[in-house]
Amino acid sequence: MKLKPANAKMTNYERKIQAQSASLMNETPYNPLMDADSYKVGQWLQYPEGASAMFSYVESRGGVYDRILFFGLQYIIQKYVEVQITMDMIDEAEDFFMRHFGQVESFNRKGWEYIVEKYNGFLPVEIKAVPEGTVVPTKNVLVSLYCDDPECFWAVGYIETLILRIWNPITTATKSFHVKEDLIAAAEISSDEVIETSFKQARLTGVIQGILFKLHDFGGRGASSYETASISGLGHLINFYGTDTLSALKLGREHYAELCAGYSIDASEHSTMTALGPDGEIVQFERMIDKFGDRAIFACVSDGFDIWKAIREGWGGKLLQRIIDMNAILVVRPDSGDPIEVPVECVKLLDERFGSTLNKKKFKVLNHVRVIQGDGIGSVEIRAIAKRLHEEGYSFDNMAYGSGGWLLQKQNRDTQKFACKNAWMMINGESVNVFKDPITDHGKKSKKGRMTLIECDGVMQTVTELTDEQFFDGENLQGEELLVPVYSGGRVVKAYELQEIRERAETYLVPNREEFALAA
Repeated sequence: MKLKPANAKMTNYERKIQAQSASLMNETPYNPLMDADSYKVGQWLQYPEGASAMFSYVESRGGVYDRILFFGLQYIIQKYVEVQITMDMIDEAEDFFMRHFGQVESFNRKGWEYIVEKYNGFLPVEIKAVPEGTVVPTKNVLVSLYCDDPECFWAVGYIETLILRIWNPITTATKSFHVKEDLIAAAEISSDEVIETSFKQARLTGVIQGILFKLHDFGGRGASSYETASISGLGHLINFYGTDTLSALKLGREHYAELCAGYSIDASEHSTMTALGPDGEIVQFERMIDKFGDRAIFACVSDGFDIWKAIREGWGGKLLQRIIDMNAILVVRPDSGDPIEVPVECVKLLDERFGSTLNKKKFKVLNHVRVIQGDGIGSVEIRAIAKRLHEEGYSFDNMAYGSGGWLLQKQNRDTQKFACKNAWMMINGESVNVFKDPITDHGKKSKKGRMTLIECDGVMQTVTELTDEQFFDGENLQGEELLVPVYSGGRVVKAYELQEIRERAETYLVPNREEFALAA
C-alpha cells in the first residue's frame, strides 16, 4: 500500500474541507457510503459476471433465547437508510478510501453516481420485515433485502453492516420480554394485584399497575454510547414503563410516535445521602421525607454505610412514625453485597419494623415500604429473588428490580447469533440459490433462495427457495405471509407506533409458570 506523499497536489474534496475549516477534526454529516465494513467497498467487483439481482436475509440463528422480540428496524431505516446520497458524499468517500486503501480502484464511484442520477440518491433496495413487536422463534427469516437493478444490485450487500445492527435493540427487547414472562408467573402465585394489567388496558383505562413497573432501566450510564442507550432502552420499553434512560424517551418520540414512553419517580443517590457522612445519613433520609413525603412514592438508596443500621435505626427507628404518617410509599434501595440475599434480608428486616399484611393468597405484603434491587441484576437474579421471597412467605409485590449493565449492555451480536446472508442471485438470466455450510460449524449453515416467513395454525415457518409466483405475488404460500414491505422506492412505506408494537408483543407472552410453581 502506498501512502499519499505529504507534498502531493490536493484533491477537490481536500480543498473543500480546508475551506470549511482549518481543522479536519470537524464532524461531517452522516455518509452511508462510509457506514460499512471496509471489505464491502470492493465486493461489487467480486460478484459473478452477469449478476443482475440479489436477495439477502437476516435471522437469529439461535442463542440464549429460543424466541426473539423483533424491534428497532424502523429507527435504523429512518435514520440511516432513508438518507439521500449526494455527489458530495461520493467525493468524501472517494477521498477517504484513497487514504484507507491506498487506491480507489475498489471504490464503485460509477455505481454510486448511477444511484444519485437514476434514483435521486435513494437506495433502490426493497426491505421487508416482520411487524415490529412480533415474537418469532429463532432460525427464521426476520428481514429480507432485494434489488433487481443490474447496475446497483450490489447495494443489498453494501448495507448489510448497518442493517444488522438491529441485533442490539432486538436483544434488549427480547431479554426484557422474557423477564416479563417470569414476573407474570411470579405474580400469579403471590400477588393480589390485577396481574393482567397490560399496555392496552392502561391505554383504555388510564390506570397503570404492577407488572409494567417491576423492571426499571438503570442502564443509561452503562451503555457504550448515547445511541445505544436510546435504541436499546426503547427496546426495554416495549415491555415495561419503568426507565431512567431519558434518551430512550426522546427516540420513542422522534421515531415511534410516543410522546412519553416511560416513567420514573424521585429517587436519591449516594452523593446526596452520604453528603453529611455516617452521622448525618439519617438527617438526609429525613430530608427525603420532607421533600417527597407528600408524593405517591419515592426511592432512597440506603447502603451508603450500613444498610442494616439504616433500616433498624433510620427508616425503622427514628423515622418510623413519619413514614407511617406520610402519603408516599418508601422504596428502600440496597446497592451492594449479594444481589439475591441482601434484598431478601431487607424485606425481612423491614417486616420486623413496619409489619406486613397477608394478602388473599396468604403471602405477606409489607406495610408502607417496598424494596428495589438495582445492583447486579439480570434475569437469573430476578428469578432467584422472586423464588426466595416465596420461600420466605413474601409476596411478589414487595420487590421491584432495576437493571443497568445487563439490560442494555451485557450482550453482543452472538447473544442471539444474528447474521445477514446472501441467499439468491440472478446470474446471466438464471435464478441461482446461494448458501454456505461450513464443514467446521454446520450451525452457521445459511438458508438458500428467496424466502419469506409464513404463519399457519399459529406456527411460524420460513419458506425458502420461492418461485417467482410465490415471491412476487405471494401465491401458494400455504399460510399467511408475515414479511411486509417497510422500505421501497427510496422511502419508508410502513411505520409503526410504539403503542401498537407494545400491544402486539403482549399477545405472545407465555408466563414461565412451571418454574415458579415449584418454588411456591
